[in-house]
Amino acid sequence: CLGDLIMAEECLKLATMIDNRHANSYNNLGVLEMKKGNITAARTYFHAAASIAAYMHEPHFNSALLAFEVGDLQTSYIAVQKSLYAYPSHCDSKVLFRKLERHFFHS
Repeated sequence: CLGDLIMAEECLKLATMIDNRHANSYNNLGVLEMKKGNITAARTYFHAAASIAAYMHEPHFNSALLAFEVGDLQTSYIAVQKSLYAYPSHCDSKVLFRKLERHFFHS
């Protein structure tokens, strides 16, 4: 399984070398970095993906989830709103949004 993740990372990096505006590759590199515990690298990849393709919900949601997990609730709240703007029926975004709303408005 580890070999598959290494190969996936190499393929995604090659994809970004061929097309440096391939938002899905940056987003997926962020997911891999998040799995490895590299918070700064994951955040950087998610931000790159979101800036290239603001219409995609995935980088916004992943950024929101990462921020939530490290306790940056304000950033998480902003990012999950962007995710829901891009894809209003995204279930995981709705769940995270409700958690954040309870924290901010029902404490």
